[in-house]
Amino acid sequence: MSSDARRSRRSCCLVRPLMMTLAALSTGPVIAAETGQTYYAHGAQVAYSGFMPAPGASQFYAYSLFYDAASIRDNDGNRIPGVSAQAIAIAPRALYTFEQSWHGYKVSVGGYAVALNSGLKTPAGEFFDNGVSYFGPEVYLSRSFGDIHAMAGLVTYLPLGHYDPNAGVDVMLNRYGGAINAAMSWVPTPRWDVSLTFGHEFKGRNRDTQYRDGQQTGVTYGVAYRPFEDLRWDIGFSGDYTVQVEDDRQSGVTVPGNRLRKLAIGPKASFWFSPTAAVILQWHKEYEVRNAPRGDLFWVLFAFPLGS
Repeated sequence: MSSDARRSRRSCCLVRPLMMTLAALSTGPVIAAETGQTYYAHGAQVAYSGFMPAPGASQFYAYSLFYDAASIRDNDGNRIPGVSAQAIAIAPRALYTFEQSWHGYKVSVGGYAVALNSGLKTPAGEFFDNGVSYFGPEVYLSRSFGDIHAMAGLVTYLPLGHYDPNAGVDVMLNRYGGAINAAMSWVPTPRWDVSLTFGHEFKGRNRDTQYRDGQQTGVTYGVAYRPFEDLRWDIGFSGDYTVQVEDDRQSGVTVPGNRLRKLAIGPKASFWFSPTAAVILQWHKEYEVRNAPRGDLFWVLFAFPLGS
């Protein structure tokens, strides 16, 4: 088979499933293999990520993302000709921390939903879809150790909406999933925030196609400094690195050569109305992409307390 024919075949494998997923939060569309959509919040938790709401308090978050993927990359990092994508995602999220602690740890619960509008351009035509994708219940333990603030917990992903296995683009994830989530924030002074978030994602089998994407892990980072006398402003940088650590499987048979990988980095700026209310703007540019779209992600993140 010629190299052009192999690339055309590879393009057909990658094109149909492209979509954007925001797990409050996400790296944008990822397409390793037949579905390859990520649930987890790679690239989103970039500010004070080791913190949870105070005991007895509730917090609301709104994540919005515009993703412009000018190219789709194959297993060698080469561009697949004639294929590009754009997506918009909105993810409202709420968390509540119980007043009663557990062995010195705060206990927080919550959840979020993801709505998507996704479009794909290919040599075969243009495809679009929009709607609700999934709901994600969450539970966390958190604790502070001096300047270090840490949390860890579990997220479950429940599919919502309508799925069409024959559609060119389908925003509904036709599978269940879950993730282990842990984060740490170092705040040595009121001017600095250095945050790291680790996530390992498990993906269930697509109930219609019998395709299962391999496990995926990643780290999200954010560094912010408040340089002005007005401490409500901070500036810095953020991004993520995510890699698929397990091969995909089709009806139980391993599908080699489809592992996703990507690195993203870019500037961010925040304005804090209060210690618990803020708006964050960030731009991530993607590099070292394999089996996924490559492009630019433009984020607008909001946070504010609920109730008095």
